[in-house]
Amino acid sequence: MDVIRRKHDEEEEFEFYWFAREYPRFFRSQVNHAQYRLKNIYTLYESQVSAFKRNHANIKIDNFIGYGIGGREVEMIYWEFEALLGSINTSLELIARILTPAFKQHTPITFNKLCKKKELGGPIDILRKAKIRWIDRMKEYRDCFVHFSGVDTLQMVGFNHYSDGIEMRAKIPSNPQIREHLGFNFRRKDDVLRYSIWIYRCLRALDKKIGNALINMEQKGEFPVRLHNLHYIAPKN
Repeated sequence: MDVIRRKHDEEEEFEFYWFAREYPRFFRSQVNHAQYRLKNIYTLYESQVSAFKRNHANIKIDNFIGYGIGGREVEMIYWEFEALLGSINTSLELIARILTPAFKQHTPITFNKLCKKKELGGPIDILRKAKIRWIDRMKEYRDCFVHFSGVDTLQMVGFNHYSDGIEMRAKIPSNPQIREHLGFNFRRKDDVLRYSIWIYRCLRALDKKIGNALINMEQKGEFPVRLHNLHYIAPKN
């Protein structure tokens, strides 16, 4: 968007120039927020692993089955995870807003409503594929934890002995759409850090795909197609 806006006159096309400058800045701020939360989660994991190593320096792995531990730092892992989900969700809403100039008609400024516009293609097709691949599940976690239920009434991390070694895991449910912790199922691969790294990478990949799509559209003269009324928000039906 920085490359594209500089090809437009800052005075004569001020609204688009401002829009193309400011909204990507909002977006980058949220991506940086997500990265910050991810780093915090990683640091909290490191702290728990270091404490485990100190307290079990002489452990005999064959005799170790596993145990769970709670406390403030463990709660912080889940607090950071909820914040990460929120920042990624906001990033997606900003992508929907950034795509406003791609269409002559006014389009929804919320991610889900934009994806429902079947008559829209181009970059919206990219969003729909990402929605199926990872965004729907991410939004289920966010909605569940923010509005309905935490992962458990007693948040803990587990150190478990598997055939390939001892592993730390901060569990998250495989079925967040249940929205009730008594109905949650948990699998070994469903872990806060592992999942957080994956969705952050997915967000960065989506960022790159949308950016490349807009550059290609601009080179074909297909973007921007609307330079004015970019801040219009349609009333709710």
